[in-house]
Amino acid sequence: TKEVGNILVNGTGTWDVTTAEDFTVSGNITNNGTFNNEPGTGTSTYTLTSTSGTLGGSNELVIKDVEISSSGSYTNVNLFTVERALTGSGTFINGAAGTFTYTGDNSSGTNFTITNFDPTTTGNTVIFAGTTNQQWRGTTGTNNDYYNVIVDMASGGSTRLNLSSDVRVNGTLTITEGDPVLGTYDLELGASSTITGGDANDWLRITSTGVVRQYYDAVGDDKVFPIGDTDDYSPITSMVITSATLGSNAYLEFTVTDAAHPNRSTGNEELGGDDEGVEATAYITRYWTVTANDISLPFYTVSYQYLDDDVVGTESDMIGTLYAQPPGESFYDWSDIGTVNATNNTATISDSEYWGVLYAQDDKMDRLPVQLISFNAEATVNSVMLKWKTATEENNSFFSIERSVDGLNFKEIGQKQGFGNSSAIQLYSFVDSYPLNGRTFYRLKQVDFNGQYEYSEVITVVWNGTGIQGRLNVYPNPVQAGQNLSVSIEGNDPATISWLLLDTNGRVIYEGNFTNSGLLQINTSEMKDGVYLLRIYGPEKAAETRKVIIR
Repeated sequence: TKEVGNILVNGTGTWDVTTAEDFTVSGNITNNGTFNNEPGTGTSTYTLTSTSGTLGGSNELVIKDVEISSSGSYTNVNLFTVERALTGSGTFINGAAGTFTYTGDNSSGTNFTITNFDPTTTGNTVIFAGTTNQQWRGTTGTNNDYYNVIVDMASGGSTRLNLSSDVRVNGTLTITEGDPVLGTYDLELGASSTITGGDANDWLRITSTGVVRQYYDAVGDDKVFPIGDTDDYSPITSMVITSATLGSNAYLEFTVTDAAHPNRSTGNEELGGDDEGVEATAYITRYWTVTANDISLPFYTVSYQYLDDDVVGTESDMIGTLYAQPPGESFYDWSDIGTVNATNNTATISDSEYWGVLYAQDDKMDRLPVQLISFNAEATVNSVMLKWKTATEENNSFFSIERSVDGLNFKEIGQKQGFGNSSAIQLYSFVDSYPLNGRTFYRLKQVDFNGQYEYSEVITVVWNGTGIQGRLNVYPNPVQAGQNLSVSIEGNDPATISWLLLDTNGRVIYEGNFTNSGLLQINTSEMKDGVYLLRIYGPEKAAETRKVIIR
């Protein structure tokens, strides 16, 4: 073993190891020229001992075997490749401008065992580029974090990058060649992350209990998830959350199952649903499960792709369906809110308001006594106009029109008599003369003569009118429990204003009146911490609602 300090190869220089020999390096290794790290026969191991060393230079530095001692700490500042083993009890840091490539055989997890591996710095890139299977190992990051990761392994669709722990990518995950295999571990994607690449040869293989987990701190982005099961590529080709309330730990989890959905023939009428349990005759043998955490009141559109071999029956009879628990209900229900493009084997669910299982099948599950063609809402100057149209009706007693401020808790605001039995198109309308300011949710409850009922889809409308003359101020917000919550309206037209303070279940906590030019103070000393809704009614009965947080 030879001991050296710094190794510096100048632009015209060459580091050329001609015999099998090991090196202990107590300084930096900088390659601006040519670095031949070991002889044609035999091996050379480089043991690095500096507590603050760097690996860099203007040219790529390639070393087959590297060991970093317990006290050693090295940072890659440019292009560094390890061809076989990176071991030792020290620390390896991939710097912000560093690209670290590992090409060794780590299929058994014995060749990439450096104790402290830190690829967390923003901007750095790790490339897994082996010609044999490798393991995607953990890091020193809190969540086994990486920034950019490129999977560029042997071609042919048979080389695997097997997760050996949960890992998180916070930058860009690029799948060029090779398959990340989750097994029992989760692949997490940070809120700012993206995935590029992935195709029918190379994809994220969900093979066991591991999930793909996407974090969110904003809505609006179109996300792509090139996922599949053990054998088949069946990606989420588009996921756009157009609006939602995001908590501090908001994420979606995705899995895919290579089987027909077990509940495609499950009825739920006894619980208040509309699925009679008539088995679909056209369906696919694959479904995707989307689970949300800390994401409420969503509106999203998602497209997902199945295989030709997944189709059972007549594909043109199928629609996109969602199996989920409707807000406020105890049962699971099929929603026929999607379409199927048989040309490219893609199903799309549009403007869904809750999470569940993505599927495609015919609509025979939906044996409704009333066949609803359309249901929509339109905001006018002083009201909201609801219109709906039925194609057929059977034993239809009446419609109950229900409204909600949160999409979960609905209250009846009126009724419309049904036509009983009809095979002709029938038109209905209802005017909400006292609409709520902002986004409001509506649904229809269709009631039979025998008392059975079912719900329509939930629709929304934004009404921006208000009978309040002036600007509404609510402060402080959030408010400390025991402190007064102040409400004032900046305006020159005195008028009597009514107000309600409700909890999230719609229960009235306080109510009263005050004048447009006055100041309202609400004592919160007897209120529990949480979220409340302050609703202000103007002289024209229009309402403006504000969310109030008490801590």
